Amino acid sequence: MGASALRPYLQVLNEKAPFFVSAYPNAGLPNEFGQYDQTPKKWLAK
Repeated sequence: MGASALRPYLQVLNEKAPFFVSAYPNAGLPNEFGQYDQTPKKWLAK
């Protein structure tokens, strides 16, 4: 799941939770070629 797919879930959680919400991204799982599909630059893009 990439950052763009995770964002809507975090927004819902942020609206409904009575506490602060934060997410700490990581590299996740590599694709079938052993490489990662998202770069750090893509994670930081809004």
